[in-house]
Formats: sequence, structure tokens, C-alpha cells
Amino acid sequence: TWVPSLLVTSYNGSSAARRRLREEICLSSQPPHVVLTSYRTLFLDADWFLTRPWSLLVQAETQNVISAGSADQIRTLVNLKAQRRVLLNSGAQKANPIDLWNTLYLLFPGVY
Repeated sequence: TWVPSLLVTSYNGSSAARRRLREEICLSSQPPHVVLTSYRTLFLDADWFLTRPWSLLVQAETQNVISAGSADQIRTLVNLKAQRRVLLNSGAQKANPIDLWNTLYLLFPGVY
């Protein structure tokens, strides 16, 4: 581990396993610094993710959500309570004005 003091939780598994993880995170005297999950899992448990404050939200492969995501999925990402946001795209951004607007909306939800 390159930062041994960094507490990282991988948030995945069955519904019951994720319920246990939520309980552990909420009851912990020292919650994790990083919670890793997939978009699919985030959308399955969106109610829980939306209730928690996040210092930093890093979203990878955002071009897939922007181009193929539903309005509900984009709304969920926008409504996450994050102090800071970072979007990571693996490919070139299309020159589509709607995709560009959605990218800016995910990055700066209070502005766009």
C-alpha cells in the first residue's frame, strides 16, 4: 500500500453484504477515507449514497454515463453531496453540445 494510513473500503457484493458494509461505515469511529464502487452498485444503493456527505467524488468513465445514462442516473450523480468533483474520461470528448453540457453539469452542478 502506498499510503498505509489510508482506509479504503470496496463497496460491492450482494445486497446483504452491502447492507453490512453500510452499517460498518455508519457505526465506525473512523469511517473509510475512500469508498470504491461501480456505477451499477451506486445506482442500486443511491438512497444511501445520497444521504452521506463526501469530501471528494471521483467519477471514472463519465463519457459512458453521459452518452448512455438515463436522466435518473445523471440526476443521482449530480445530487451526491460532494465538496469537490473530478471527472475522468478515457477517450476523447465528443464535440456534441449536449454531452459537453452534461459533463459540465456533472462537474459543476450548482452552476449549470
